[in-house]
Amino acid sequence: MTLEQFFYRRKPQGVAKKGQGAWYAPLIAELGKTRELILEVLKEQYPKWITSWHLTYLVNRQRKRKGLKNLAFGTISGRLSELLGLGYVQMSNEEIELYDSELMSFGWPEKPTWKIAQKGIRYLEAYSESNER
Repeated sequence: MTLEQFFYRRKPQGVAKKGQGAWYAPLIAELGKTRELILEVLKEQYPKWITSWHLTYLVNRQRKRKGLKNLAFGTISGRLSELLGLGYVQMSNEEIELYDSELMSFGWPEKPTWKIAQKGIRYLEAYSESNER
């Protein structure tokens, strides 16, 4: 897929359903510092499931210790969706409800909770080994 297709097309049909993560997740070449920090925080909390709000608090606490500015809840939520699409995290509640069929408005019947998947743990282990060299 070209960059033009990526930015100017709607989501390709049949790529991902609601609750399965960002449809463009396979196009992400490198995770970057924010996604890696989210994985690290989730690994510290493993095997507990935590809400997006609690994760946002924990990530921003880590960022504050490093002298970085806070991230908005929407930023963390978007990165979680991307990590879910890559298979690095798990979401406890994958069922969504259609609230308004005219507007195609969807929502969660219960707050979803998150934890790191085995693939995410393996990524962090490989990442830490490559940084030690």
